[in-house]
Amino acid sequence: MGPTDSVTLMTISRQTSRRNAWPTMRPCISRWMPKNTRVKILQKGGGRIKVTPLEALPEPPMLASLKSEVGRRWPMTSLLDMLKEADLRIDFTRAFSSVASREALDSETLRRRLLLCLHALGTNAGLKPIAAGEHDESYSDLR
Repeated sequence: MGPTDSVTLMTISRQTSRRNAWPTMRPCISRWMPKNTRVKILQKGGGRIKVTPLEALPEPPMLASLKSEVGRRWPMTSLLDMLKEADLRIDFTRAFSSVASREALDSETLRRRLLLCLHALGTNAGLKPIAAGEHDESYSDLR
């Protein structure tokens, strides 16, 4: 998929709801789909898209020294605490928008779920272990 296809898909997805976007997006996807073995369009569910997860990348070389410096400066401070503090200061979660055609969640619930998802991905723990924590969000809420 080339850069123009990516821009076209992003433009189409912003302008239409997910249900209405498929017929418009199908020609763009069909051009690059045969070359991508990690993505498949399934027959069930009206053509659901299955994406094979990527393998984990090795840790960047400077990550160990960054982690040790953060640990030295702020011992016992978790990534989730840092994300929450950064959000309180600069409100970065406001920059994220829902892919749904309408938002049924209040902004605090959406913010909490977003921070939990960022923590799950940032620590490479995954959503299931994070969902098992002491809060009111389930795995299906975070998906």
